[in-house]
Amino acid sequence: MYHPHTIIFIGPHGSGKGTQIEKLDAVARATDPLRCVVTIQTGRLFRALAQQESYTGIHLSETLNTGIWQPDFLTTALYGAVMMKEVDPMCHLFIDGFPRTRAQA
Repeated sequence: MYHPHTIIFIGPHGSGKGTQIEKLDAVARATDPLRCVVTIQTGRLFRALAQQESYTGIHLSETLNTGIWQPDFLTTALYGAVMMKEVDPMCHLFIDGFPRTRAQA
């Protein structure tokens, strides 16, 4: 029986964090098929939110492709919401792009 793992990928935009998470996700599901796997990827969270017709969605849709970092409070709030909703202590957890700043850490 494997123990759940939490792995955080930190690196610059385009460095392959998401690719590595996809590979690790596949390995975890193959080697530990009875355990859930949760992946949280900053870019995907922001892109999904940018599709919404809200103040935050509009701001994100205007700034996502500029390369600027989003506000710490927004990033932390998104992660907190996902962690509370989806993460079980018995799941493998793979995180991409969080924390990025000292305030987020």
